[in-house]
Order: sequence, then C-alpha cells, then structure tokens
Amino acid sequence: AFIIVLLNERDGLSQGEIAFTLRKDKSSITRMIASLETKGIMHRITNSYDRRYFKVSLTDKGKSLAINVIPCISGTIDVLETGFSLEEMNELRRLLIKMRDNMKK
Repeated sequence: AFIIVLLNERDGLSQGEIAFTLRKDKSSITRMIASLETKGIMHRITNSYDRRYFKVSLTDKGKSLAINVIPCISGTIDVLETGFSLEEMNELRRLLIKMRDNMKK
C-alpha cells in the first residue's frame, strides 16, 4: 500500500527512488512493481534514451485505489498513535529504525 500512496503523491519515480524513499532493497521493489503491474495498478514507462531506466506511474485503477487506501492508512495510524506523546512517538520511531538497521547487518 505504501508504494501506491507514494506514487499518488510523487508520480513517475524510478525504481531506485522508490526503494530509497521506502527504505527497501531494489529487488523487493522490482517484485512489488511487477506484481502491481500485473494487476493493472501501475505501469512502467521506459526512458527513450536508456531502456534500462524506467519511471513507474499509477494507472487510473491505481489512482482510484490510492484514494481509498489513504484514509484507511491515516485512520490506522491515528488509532496506533492514540495515547502516545510526541516524545514517545519520536522515541518509538528511533528504536524501530535502529531495529531495522540491525536487521541489515
């Protein structure tokens, strides 16, 4: 769902830009894009100068899905953050990032 939300906000990103923004490895993003492309949610636009480079864009179906997904994600985040102070949320993010970084070692 996050890749759909990201492309809804910043359409036409490259695979590398998506991977960097979502902090995922390129091979995972490639698989996600292929799966979502098969479902008609997004498509790849090949660069006419370099066929190895492409941008990813949402289809009309993908844009419609994004409109429905965004409120669900926002609502879920609101529920999860209920009762936490700003300082606690910042500490949680810091710890989760540290855990993620540990997994990469």
